Amino acid sequence: MEINKFLLNHKRNPEDINGRLLAAWMAILFAIFFAYSQGLDGSFIFDDFPNIVDSDQLVLKNLSPAELWRAAFSGDAGPLRRPVPVLSFALNIYFSGLDPWYFKLTNIFVHLSCTIAIGILVSRFLRAWNLQQTAGSASEPGHRAWAWGGWLAASIWGLHPLNLTSVLYVVQRMTSLAALFGMLAVAVYIEARSRSAFTPNVSNTSRSGIHHYASVVVLLVLSCLSKESGLLFIPLIILCEFFLFKFKNRGSSITVFGQSLQHWAIYAVILVAVCIIIWIAPRILDTTRIPYRDFSTPDRLLTQSRVLVFYLSEFFIPQISKMSLYHDDIEISRSFWQPLTTALAISFVSIVSLSLFKLRKNYPILLFSWLWFLISHSLESSIFPLELVHEHRNYFATAGFCIAFAYFSIPFFVKAGNKIWIIAPTLIILLGSSTAIRALEWSSPLVLATMEASRHPLSMRANYQLGSELIFAADQATDKRSLLAQAKSAFEAAAASRSDSVSSYFGLLAAKFALAKEEDAHADVQDIVDSLIFRLKNNPAEAAIPAHIAALSHCQLSGPCSLQDMDALALITAPIENPSMSPSAKGEVLKMAAEYAIARANDWTLAQTMVEEALNHSDVPSTRIVYAQVLRNRGDFQGSRLQLEVAKRMDGFGRYTSAIERENLLLKQSTSEEKAQ
Repeated sequence: MEINKFLLNHKRNPEDINGRLLAAWMAILFAIFFAYSQGLDGSFIFDDFPNIVDSDQLVLKNLSPAELWRAAFSGDAGPLRRPVPVLSFALNIYFSGLDPWYFKLTNIFVHLSCTIAIGILVSRFLRAWNLQQTAGSASEPGHRAWAWGGWLAASIWGLHPLNLTSVLYVVQRMTSLAALFGMLAVAVYIEARSRSAFTPNVSNTSRSGIHHYASVVVLLVLSCLSKESGLLFIPLIILCEFFLFKFKNRGSSITVFGQSLQHWAIYAVILVAVCIIIWIAPRILDTTRIPYRDFSTPDRLLTQSRVLVFYLSEFFIPQISKMSLYHDDIEISRSFWQPLTTALAISFVSIVSLSLFKLRKNYPILLFSWLWFLISHSLESSIFPLELVHEHRNYFATAGFCIAFAYFSIPFFVKAGNKIWIIAPTLIILLGSSTAIRALEWSSPLVLATMEASRHPLSMRANYQLGSELIFAADQATDKRSLLAQAKSAFEAAAASRSDSVSSYFGLLAAKFALAKEEDAHADVQDIVDSLIFRLKNNPAEAAIPAHIAALSHCQLSGPCSLQDMDALALITAPIENPSMSPSAKGEVLKMAAEYAIARANDWTLAQTMVEEALNHSDVPSTRIVYAQVLRNRGDFQGSRLQLEVAKRMDGFGRYTSAIERENLLLKQSTSEEKAQ
């Protein structure tokens, strides 16, 4: 209330403030662009390859609605396929090819849009907060005080180095687009509710109100179709409703079917709690190791307490030396006391939660910002079997803290006057310089990999990435042997890491063959091959295995790898005997084994056996197409045509239309040749 009284007594010329505000926005947007532009020369990395670079489905023939629809739903990154960002990737390829510079530039503009959305959201939030505190009787304080608060929050958020992986890591456009649409949905909702809650003679059912709420629904749908975390903006909107409007219009409770909206909200919370008890509680007690992960559900929940504390520390005291793309070196919490920091982290989160709850009457904004953070992490930092740590999960989770900071800073902005031009450059320099330094590291794949490995020596992924970049650098260098020897050392460090992954052994295999080619000698790789086969059969299965098998097959067919075909096939098919390998992954591996048998030995009989076994594990259109190819080459044209018809029926989104048409054309040619003979 003191802040509200203060603001009401400090009014300025609106034209003067508008000019200053516009200049401040231009300055901060330029600073954000400049900081992130330092990383434009970087390359694709990690999940960019399977989702963008290696996806033939993203190549558009034209811009017809049917072709755009096909490309949009060609992804498989989530249950909803994330068509909005996937379509944007396809358009990037259509207009500029697979040049990562343009992909990253697009991401920067999305981030700038998100920054503006944060500013709009915060200014609307702060204005509604003041109106709620003064029972809707407050005039516009300082004319643009709320807008200055939005600018401050957007400045902190837009320039914060913790958000970098959501921008320069191309595939995380999924996260930033979900945040963009979600934050706009919250802003529009607050604007609509402010009108109906505090403005006389305006109702939720007015024409403008209906348009606003329809816009909220559309924006929420777009957010969810960008990434599943967009669903979280629904409880975030409810959170805003609770703190800003109390489920009331001009002091009167909103009723739906004879019950107040607040009661309906309570019923919804109870329903969610019951669902958690019925569905989630048994999973929390299940100590079985999660497929493709090195932890159980209880292990993950315990570890996330430490992860949340890490996120908080990096937001409030940012240290780029601790920020990273890879955090797979984190020690997994196996109990409250192993490691001891688990109990400390749980205690910290509990104490903060209880303290803010007790302070809710005097400082409700603090509880709001804390709940915003926790709700934003309720999917990716809970029971769902995702990887343990990724910085991009904070992209909109920290917005609540920015709102609180802006709220307590508004009096300063009203008082500051010309001093704002001293504070603004300082803010821009402090946050922008750290982001620019980090972005500069991302401008060189080798520099980035080197920095990641030096900061995370126990990370398998960081060391594997360094080895891969060194092999790539060796192809373009004169001193190849030195770089390849360093690559081998990096892969050995990956093998010695905390991870039990087979990735490092595939890397060692590639380094050995590259060194053998440089030294014009035969590579002694039998020990590595034997170790790999054993691990592929017996170690817990990994999601990356099909990708490694595909890379090995390609290396055998067109690269420096020179395994005997029997050894290569034994290695390729080894995961089939792994009981923890999923049926879909086994089907994919068997399909690749069939394609290898065709390309290497022209053995169509063996290929047919493998493809039929692949279909027994996982019946998907791509395997049906390979089966059609096999049958065509064995002279079974009718069987081939039948398989293509089945593949077409299964391909609901048209992902394989081009491949089916191409195989149909080859089938017609083969049929014509058969008749001619």
